[in-house]
Amino acid sequence: MSAHRLIDEFAEVGVRLTAENGQVVFEGPREVLTPERFEELRRHKAELLTALAPSDLDAFEERAAILEYDAGLQRHNAETLAAQEQGFNDAPSLQGEMARHWAAEIERLATLPAVSP
Repeated sequence: MSAHRLIDEFAEVGVRLTAENGQVVFEGPREVLTPERFEELRRHKAELLTALAPSDLDAFEERAAILEYDAGLQRHNAETLAAQEQGFNDAPSLQGEMARHWAAEIERLATLPAVSP
């Protein structure tokens, strides 16, 4: 049995397998871990650790998400500062200005050509 198939089988019964410090970690109801299933985990430990190890792609995607969030936060802060400089210092005025800005951007996006998946 492959490690991925074993991971899927455990997921089907509500168990999440992860790798931590060279060990396969079992997260779920204990009664699911029968002696047979425990033996499967033991027998495929090396394969499971390899399959469960975070990939470089996972780390890349996590860093990209953090950078994207940070860029969005910086844009928001810049827009807030620009609105405040234009005299929108109270929250309702600022929120109204932001809503108008977002609506205009959504309208602009609607004019762009569709992109196929």
